[in-house]
Order: sequence, then C-alpha cells, then structure tokens
Amino acid sequence: MVEPIFDYLRAQAVQRHLAPGSIEDEAYILCAWWDFVLGQPATSSISLDSIVSWTGTELERLRLGNPGARTRRRLSRCLDVISRFHRYLLQEHSYSQGHEEWRAANYVARLDARLSDPSTGKVTFGYSAKAKNGGRPTPSDDAVEQVLDVLSSPDNPYLAARNWLIARWMRDVGLRRAGVASLTIERLRASLVAEGILAPNEHFTRAGTSSKSRTEMRGAVERFRQSGRTFVTAEIIEKGGKTREIKVPFQLLHQTLDFIWSERAKVQSSGPVFHGYLWLSLKTKDGLTAKAVGDIVKDAFVVADVRGSGHRLRACFAEEVVFRLYALAKGSSDILFDDHQILIDAAEELGHSDWRSLRYYLNRAARNYAALNRAVRPATS
Repeated sequence: MVEPIFDYLRAQAVQRHLAPGSIEDEAYILCAWWDFVLGQPATSSISLDSIVSWTGTELERLRLGNPGARTRRRLSRCLDVISRFHRYLLQEHSYSQGHEEWRAANYVARLDARLSDPSTGKVTFGYSAKAKNGGRPTPSDDAVEQVLDVLSSPDNPYLAARNWLIARWMRDVGLRRAGVASLTIERLRASLVAEGILAPNEHFTRAGTSSKSRTEMRGAVERFRQSGRTFVTAEIIEKGGKTREIKVPFQLLHQTLDFIWSERAKVQSSGPVFHGYLWLSLKTKDGLTAKAVGDIVKDAFVVADVRGSGHRLRACFAEEVVFRLYALAKGSSDILFDDHQILIDAAEELGHSDWRSLRYYLNRAARNYAALNRAVRPATS
C-alpha cells in the first residue's frame, strides 16, 4: 500500500467512521488512480487536465465494452474519492511540501466532481449533478399518508400490518432499509430488558397472545412512559454492519408488539413463534432482505404517485431531528448558537458518517424556525 493512500484511509476510518467495505473500495479506486499518475511524465503536475484525461480513458474503455470498464455512475464515485484524497494531501503538512505533482498550484482544492456529459468524456468541477425533474423532495405529511394507505391496503392482514409498520419504522425512527431488515424479536426483547420493562429471564412466548399477557405488557410499557421517558432505546444494525442506538416512540412500540402477538404469530404457526427476524416473508417464512424491504416501500410510492422511496421517509425524520436540535439551540442562547454542533449531533442520532450531508436540513430548519417565529410573534405596525 502506498503511504499517502494508507494515511488517508486511516484518517477517513477515524473521521468518517467508514466500514471495512468502504475503506477497501476507496483503496482500490486510489491505487488505480495512483498507477495512472505514475504513468505520467515525471515533469508533469496533477491538474484538471489530468482528471479529464483519466476520465476520458475510462469512458473510452466503457464504450468499447472492455472487461472491467467503469460505468458512468462508478466513475462519479471515483472522482469523489479522488477529490477527497487530494484535499487531504493538500491539507497535510507532511505532503503539502512533497512531490510537485501532489501539491500543484493549479490543482483545485475543492473537487466535488460529477460527469456533465459522459458521452464526450468532459468533467466539470464544483458542480453537483441534479436528478431529473428537480430531484426528490421530502414528502409532505399528506404524501406520507398516501404511501401508508397503499402499504396497508393488501387483503392479507399480515401483509397489510407488516408493510405499514416497515414504513413507520423508517418514518418515525429514521431507519434505512438495512436497519429495518435487521430488526429481530431478540433485539426488541433485549431493549425492553435493558430499559427494565421486562425482567432478564422473561421472554416473548405463546402466552403473549393471551389477553392477560398483553394487558400486563402494555401496563409495564405505560408505567415506563409515566416515569418521564418519551421513547425506548434499542440497538439495530445498519449498512456496513454498523450498530447504532435508536429511539422508538411508545405508540410504535405498542403497535409492533400487537403485530408480534397477532398477525406475525399466525404466520409462523410452527416452531418458536417469537424467534428470528421481525418481518417474515410469506414464501420463505424467513426474514425479509434489505432489498425486499426497499422494494416494498418503493412500490407503494409508485402506486401512490409520490416521488421518492423509503429513503425519503427517513428524510422526513431527519428533517424533524435537525429542526428539534436547531430550535433547542436557538432557545438556549443565540450568542452561543453553533450550527456546526447541531449537524454533528444530528449526524450521530441519524447514523450519518458525514455531518456535512445534513446541511440541507439545517437550512430548511432555519427557514421554518423563522417562519414559525413570524407566525407566533407577528411584527407590530
């Protein structure tokens, strides 16, 4: 491994909490880029033309159908990694005074690169490609309800309850599809034990389907809520195998417990009823994959004629999280207000590796907060 690349990857693993798979992917990209640079004349410097030349070469390989040729989407990913790598090298003193090709004066420090016209092999810098039709806005509450209505419409009661709850875990807890798919009965039970709602030796059993057992469980959850808590904490596994803590609202917890004791129990009629993944496939009786979870919600968006997918449900939650933190910070002290810290706190709660990706939500929070203040305290004439 080339030392600058190794140092960069080590820094990224610490700063962005990259998963091993992401680190390996960036390593392959940078090693390929490094080989390209070493093939250039020793007197040449790394410039925008170098990036254009490399990209053009890769696009030509794609056009010719060469094995292993990078797709346009893959090239866009490569350019992002290369730009981060060079920003790191330009900022690090040990490399800023190194070989001329790694600190060329005409190398742009900000290289958020996208392909503007892949057919010509040209590259533009400082430009973010926009999705067709203006991108995917965060759906309104009415649009979310339309999607939920579609998800709860199947004639099969189990599918209706399962699909509706899957979307609710995305919307109300902010889970990605991988996080939803990773939910298990044992993880839910462990969170109730950790919160003191269940005793360590208590388990979900067939007795949970009785009216008395349900009443006792609801009572335990309600007593916990009355102690002053507004949510129950739980741990889930999301993309990259990362484990993070989430906050589950009490209403969603009650609805999920009812689902476990009723519709899910009917589907898994043999063997231990309360074991394994929370969302079962009717075909395999095994847990749904992350892709299946995503497809179920995406199909509902299409039927409801709402732009987006399950990730936009998570965007609704992200918007609420950032606004809550923004309002709290503004209410505490306008002098000590720190938008940087708001984004860091929001990224931690949402499981984001890069807090900068939440800047859009902070801008919306600022506008919404100002509008709310104008509505509550209208200017006097």
